[in-house]
Amino acid sequence: MGFVSRIKLRYQVIILVSLAIMMMVVIQVFYYFNSQALLQRKAGEYFSNYIKQLEGQFIFASKDIENIATKTSYSQIVQKYLLEKNSITQIQLRPFIVEKLISIASANSNVTGVKITGLGGEVLLSSSDTEYYRIYKDIITDYDLGRQVYQGAFYTTTYRDEFKGKSYYAYIMPIISVQPDDSYKTRLGEIIILCNVSALNLADKNILPEDSLLLIIDKDGYVISGDRAMMNHLNAISELTKSRIREKDKILYNNHEYWLKSVSIEKVGWNIICLIPHDILIRDMLPIRNLGILIAGVSILILCALGVILIGSIFSPISNLIREVDKLGQNDTKYRLKRQSNNEIGKLARNINRMLERIEIITQRTLRDRDKILQAELAKTKAELSTLQSQINPHFLYNTLECMRSIALEHGIPEIVKISTAMARIFRYSIKGNNIVTIRDEMECVKNYFDIIAIRYDGRFKLGISIDEGLMKENIIKMVLQPIVENAVYHGLENRKQKGVVEVRGYKDEAGRIIIRIKDNGKGMEESDVRRFNDLMKKKSGPNPMEDRRSIGLLNIARRLRLMFGESSIICITSSQNVGTTVEICLPA
Repeated sequence: MGFVSRIKLRYQVIILVSLAIMMMVVIQVFYYFNSQALLQRKAGEYFSNYIKQLEGQFIFASKDIENIATKTSYSQIVQKYLLEKNSITQIQLRPFIVEKLISIASANSNVTGVKITGLGGEVLLSSSDTEYYRIYKDIITDYDLGRQVYQGAFYTTTYRDEFKGKSYYAYIMPIISVQPDDSYKTRLGEIIILCNVSALNLADKNILPEDSLLLIIDKDGYVISGDRAMMNHLNAISELTKSRIREKDKILYNNHEYWLKSVSIEKVGWNIICLIPHDILIRDMLPIRNLGILIAGVSILILCALGVILIGSIFSPISNLIREVDKLGQNDTKYRLKRQSNNEIGKLARNINRMLERIEIITQRTLRDRDKILQAELAKTKAELSTLQSQINPHFLYNTLECMRSIALEHGIPEIVKISTAMARIFRYSIKGNNIVTIRDEMECVKNYFDIIAIRYDGRFKLGISIDEGLMKENIIKMVLQPIVENAVYHGLENRKQKGVVEVRGYKDEAGRIIIRIKDNGKGMEESDVRRFNDLMKKKSGPNPMEDRRSIGLLNIARRLRLMFGESSIICITSSQNVGTTVEICLPA
């Protein structure tokens, strides 16, 4: 039976090593392909966002052009010129309007020229008389501005200046009368804003990978901006776009595999097309793949060697240990394992023997101590009952304060009424409810405390509060701010004859952390005391009995905040003698 078990164990070891090798190969293949897919997906998202950014550039520029057209068409001087019947008045107005049009054309990099036409299609006003004359003439002719009535503004198709090698498009907007007495809103003419395509800088592909291709085609199929390499293969590109290939699909273009990314600009009917080489995207993965193959090969060799060593050197001690352990289940509490070797298996056997001896000792000790434990539990229960019976009922103290308040009201002593009311509120706040409260609750407790201080010190001290309203609903530990304010009064202001001020300020910093500062204009502290206090705030152990009450109170607050909000909660003290002290509480976002 033992021999059969040893044979089974050998096969189990061989199977485990084989499975480990197979798993390593599968993990490596899975890692490589998933890394490649992740890289491609991230690159695809990046380039899609890049193309959408190009679309956003045009939309931003078009809004600027449309605003210029609207402001110019509704301009009072333009309206007056088009409605004016007196030619002399028109001549007087003309220089001002032409200067305005020239200013528009020169101020906006996208605007090449501006013209205003009349009802017959004739050019009445222009930022330039001769430049771009042919393009303006083609626009007026193609869109029949003399006879065709357009109800709204629109963008034209693109026009190419072969001499300059540039493409242009125009924004045409009807000029409608805005005079109060014109209830029919008479059409006065059109404003034509000529724009340069290259000024949009849409085809700047400096951030694209090498060998990427970028092209912008208008609605008539003409190239208005793009790479020369793509212009040479425009027909092939046009066929690709007409086939409605999805953006995530790969295509074969010019004997290379590319990703096709495209977006349409609806306002002008343009298509922005980008081809990204697939080889460029996965080129960085090749070293990772080769390194993974090398690591997998070395790991397989190491696993095979370890399998041989495992079967030869560890198999026999493990088999003997298994036989010895089987005897432990025969209710023989005195049986101990025999040490077979001095290696790890032998150490395991010795530890098992020690464990058996300890179990036997613990079992006997448990029987002896069971009665002692029961007696200790009974004594503990009696002590707890005695402690509960000896406690002062908090309601008795609260009712006593209420009784003092009633007597003061009856005898007309408002100071005692105010003090007892504030004390009752503070006492009720400290003993009731959850340990976690809002900053608003804490500030109410501080105000109640200062009501008492104002009476005790005859109004010598004032409380200033400057806390953002949105911060009031944030959580904090109960009774944190009031002890700090109390320290400021008794240790900072009490011995000063002039008026004292305690300021409480709260806000959130740029990182979203809660900052609360309690500042007084008291006598301040020496630099050595400030360092000692700040060092105590960083300690995690209990307070030093030799330290004064102030340090123990602040140290208790610091540790309570650290337990609730983590190590990132900080209390820091800054102080200057005869200037004042500031305690800053910083809580994590």
